[in-house]
Amino acid sequence: MTDTPELKEETPKLITREEYIADIKTRWKLFVTEIEAFTEDVKKLVEFIKPYIVKQNFKPFLKNLKK
Repeated sequence: MTDTPELKEETPKLITREEYIADIKTRWKLFVTEIEAFTEDVKKLVEFIKPYIVKQNFKPFLKNLKK
């Protein structure tokens, strides 16, 4: 049997507290931007389908959903 050196896993470099806080702030900005874009898309969708919903009579459809 041959002796093989054991491979040691390198320990990952930990980031500093300041880097961690900066990362959280960056991620939060991105999250807020995405939520705002999503909200705008939903508003546009509602405005787009509103005329079709008002135009149609959905009472029979709603009665079927309640059953």
